[in-house]
Amino acid sequence: MGITWKVYYYNNVLTYESKYVETVDITITYSDFIRYPDGFKLAPISCDSHYVAFSTDRDISRLIDAEVVYDSREAEKTIVPVTGVSISYSNEQKDLKVTVSEKEEVEFIPSGWFVDDIIYDWQRIETAEYFLNNVGDDIVLTDEVKNTFTEYGFQWVLRFLETDYVSSPLANNYQKYTEVTNVSILRLSFVEDGRVYNLGAVGSVVSGDEVPGNDVAATIGKRIEQKLNDLWEKILQLVGIVFLIWIVVKILMSVCGALIKIILGWIWELLKFVITWTFRIVFFPLWLLFGGLKKKK
Repeated sequence: MGITWKVYYYNNVLTYESKYVETVDITITYSDFIRYPDGFKLAPISCDSHYVAFSTDRDISRLIDAEVVYDSREAEKTIVPVTGVSISYSNEQKDLKVTVSEKEEVEFIPSGWFVDDIIYDWQRIETAEYFLNNVGDDIVLTDEVKNTFTEYGFQWVLRFLETDYVSSPLANNYQKYTEVTNVSILRLSFVEDGRVYNLGAVGSVVSGDEVPGNDVAATIGKRIEQKLNDLWEKILQLVGIVFLIWIVVKILMSVCGALIKIILGWIWELLKFVITWTFRIVFFPLWLLFGGLKKKK
């Protein structure tokens, strides 16, 4: 329950009026983001998926939609070996509101090297269990995130915002990203015991940090490893095909060699037959002629 107060003058008397309003209490809240890295290319643009995890005092069987409020500002970080780190901020915005629905889905398709056929997708509203098990096939959550979810036993995750993360591909000495702070949940529409509620939420305002909740280097390493495994598999397939062709050629050569000998034998016998009968046909009459002349003498 919550209480709303109304203050006004009635007959020149300052009057206070209270009213009890049913609310949903957010018992614990945690804000962070997952960085889905782009492929290796000249100007990679990764995706930062911001989320807020929470639990309530209600037995929610289905979360229909929710309203989240947050602050944001764009940051540009330059790392210079001599002078150190320089950060500048711009486009600061406060009290930005967004409504997320259980029907909404988001998709990020990285491009560049080592990302063939990789597609990341998620729902705006997820259970904490679903979030942990489906954050991405090659996404490795940090131990801090996994331990935090285990310790507090969050029930739901609202993935309310995506922002770009731009960095230089090699030295990582330039970064451009969006900071999201002061995140809170204003309203929840949900089902409890078969009844639909649409209530204001009472909870804490939380801010994450600039460090993603996943190990980006591990993801890139898994991509390279997968690419090398695919390449090795193709090499083995090629070697197998070459070996098979070599075996077939050897067999054909063996079979054809014997076959050629047989054919040559047939041809030789045929030639002998032709030559023999040619001589017989041509010279037999002459033999008869000259043989007959000799007998008459």
